[in-house]
Amino acid sequence: MDKYILEIKDLKKYYKLPRKKIFESPKFLKAVNGVSFKVERGETFGLVGESGCGKSTVGQTIVRLHNSTEGNIIFNGRDITNISGKPLKELRKDLQIIFQDPYSSLNPKKKIGWILEEPLKVHKISGSSERKSRVLSMLEKAGFDKSFASRYPGELSGGQRQRIAILVSLMLNPELIIADEPVSALDVSVQSQILNLMKDLQKDMNLTYIFISHDLNVIYYMSDKIAVMYLGEIVEYGDSESVYKNPKHPYTVSLFSAIPDLDNKDKKRIILSGDIPDPVNPPQGCPFYTRCPYVMDKCKTVKPESKNFEKNHTVKCHLY
Repeated sequence: MDKYILEIKDLKKYYKLPRKKIFESPKFLKAVNGVSFKVERGETFGLVGESGCGKSTVGQTIVRLHNSTEGNIIFNGRDITNISGKPLKELRKDLQIIFQDPYSSLNPKKKIGWILEEPLKVHKISGSSERKSRVLSMLEKAGFDKSFASRYPGELSGGQRQRIAILVSLMLNPELIIADEPVSALDVSVQSQILNLMKDLQKDMNLTYIFISHDLNVIYYMSDKIAVMYLGEIVEYGDSESVYKNPKHPYTVSLFSAIPDLDNKDKKRIILSGDIPDPVNPPQGCPFYTRCPYVMDKCKTVKPESKNFEKNHTVKCHLY
């Protein structure tokens, strides 16, 4: 069995914008602009960046909710970039997504038992009694009693809804789950319960996660590897400990400076100035140069290449 469950090669996702004039040349919003990474089996791969950086688009493109513009998505050694129809339906058994908002991802008109059983029905897995037995078993894994099967989503709290959303993604025993901001809509007191549940389920069911978030503390707690995205590109990558405690890219440094540190009261917050570039017309050189405090002339015209540090820690920056 291959060490890597997923390999992304130069993934791009461009959205065509409506024309303002009849004869105007078409313009494209470059949401994801050449992303590459590998995910090992059983690990949690963290994807972090500010809103609009393209991290959610990466996740949704991997599970084929969007078609990629360019690049390749290799899952279990198989190129799934352009599959459709029945092969795509079969892929859903092994590749699932947890959405950000538990209030809109669950059908409010259906009971929890129906919602959990539906994936099994769609894929024609087991008989009715076996499916209902699995529903109750999964509810128990998440700390619910069997009475929850007859409740509606509107009768549950936000944390309970998100636990159900997680269970929905697990009903088919997938190998890889894309968790797209799964706790950002929840209170901080509830977030830890959901994160610990996800860790327990990962251990029990041999799951692999791609965990997408803008919350650096959550990413550090959950992830084995971290990739930092900016304007549709990965600017820094490495194991979580290395990136969290020794960030290299000026953008990563500014992100981590925002985390409160009770042990270091003199810690200074780095406030970025300058404008965020237009994703329709991104900079020719480094995408971060318009906001970087260390900008040099070549940053404006030459795209930086990956520089390697310890423990496969890579950075795209002309400072190194």
